[in-house]
Amino acid sequence: MNNMSPEVALHRISPELRPLLCSVVRNGRVGLDSTNCLRVTDLKTGCTSLTPGPCCDRFKLHIPYAGETLKWDIIFNARYPELPPDFIFGEDAEFLPEPAELPHLVHWDAGNPECLLQLVKELIQQYHHYQCQRLRESSRLLFEYDSLLEDPNYGRNMEIYAGRKNSWTGEFSARFLLKLPVDFSNIPVYLLKDTALDPGEDVALLSVSFEDAEATQVFPKLYLSPSIEHALGGSSALHIPAFPSGGCLIDYVPQVCQLLTNKVKVFALTQFTSSALRCSLCVCIILGYL
Repeated sequence: MNNMSPEVALHRISPELRPLLCSVVRNGRVGLDSTNCLRVTDLKTGCTSLTPGPCCDRFKLHIPYAGETLKWDIIFNARYPELPPDFIFGEDAEFLPEPAELPHLVHWDAGNPECLLQLVKELIQQYHHYQCQRLRESSRLLFEYDSLLEDPNYGRNMEIYAGRKNSWTGEFSARFLLKLPVDFSNIPVYLLKDTALDPGEDVALLSVSFEDAEATQVFPKLYLSPSIEHALGGSSALHIPAFPSGGCLIDYVPQVCQLLTNKVKVFALTQFTSSALRCSLCVCIILGYL
């Protein structure tokens, strides 16, 4: 059931609810990681066994967020499909969204196929604020967040997953996921858009995990969208520096951006030079035959 394709899942959903779910599974790219879509698993029904199918009206929604996968239960009532759904937020029992900040819940419109997807996006936005508030448990991590927030290059393109306890030490820890402001327009389109790869946005994401509240153990990792990784020669083509002892994100992140920018420039120049040489060779061959 967990490996069910989106189309199979849609055919198991109650027909009255199907348009809402269709928008989620077909257009559900949310957050910074555009290569991962919303997924639906664990389809169930609250109807009696005498109800003719398909009648599934509840499911688990998998949401990519800050390098984690949130698993929220969404519960409709197939007998009253005009009503908005209930949500259960998995392990985040303390996450209590403010209804007034959820216009697509307050003004729920079951006849609008986009209504559920827009509601999920509003909930994710509130979840982001909830995670940012949890950073207050660590003055050091709160400083890292506030410093990035003041920079327009990073503050608007950041996801936080905070407060999880390190399974070994019990320490407060957090992960920052940032979309790097790197220009990929110089990479030739014919190399960038491989039809066999994911068609999502060309993006570079930097994940930085703080395994303790004092930032003594920090682990950065760079993620490139499939098309960018393919164009630059694979995941091994770029090695980012280790996070320096006593360093800060507001100093480290620009270094990674510059490193990746330089890599793109060198790659683009190499491709341009190679193309020019090929053109010159073709001209010489043609002239040789004249």
